[in-house]
Amino acid sequence: MRFRVLHLGLAFMGLLNSCRHDDVVVTPTPTVRPLVLTTNSLVLNPTGYAPLAAELTFQTAAAGTTTVVVHGKHGEASDVVQRYRDTGTTHEIPVLGLYPDYTNTVDVTFASEDGWRVETTSLEITTGALPPNLPTAIAPTTLPPPAWAAPSRW
Repeated sequence: MRFRVLHLGLAFMGLLNSCRHDDVVVTPTPTVRPLVLTTNSLVLNPTGYAPLAAELTFQTAAAGTTTVVVHGKHGEASDVVQRYRDTGTTHEIPVLGLYPDYTNTVDVTFASEDGWRVETTSLEITTGALPPNLPTAIAPTTLPPPAWAAPSRW
């Protein structure tokens, strides 16, 4: 009987010792690598009609989400952030929000769907001046009526 009580006591103490609250759980971090681009990966004004846009093409080992940040001239509040989710491994990503006649800083980050593979790079995209016939602002002369304002019949 004493032998049995001794074994139960030791098992209980071992169980209590394994349930300490100060155990530290280490979460592994994802692997961060540089995003490899070729010389033909970036095309400025790919359609010929959008001088402040570019298209970025690259390949990855897995599907995932690409985040593009075009840094604004007036701090973080003026950054243009775009996210694109791709199901394939070849990515064609539009880069929108570039400033004219300026060297734009653009950060590109790709994260795989499982979050374990992260690739990142920073680009400098220099744009030219806008064509002289391209408007810099559009201002309506008259405002259309709101869609919810139906004409009155009374």
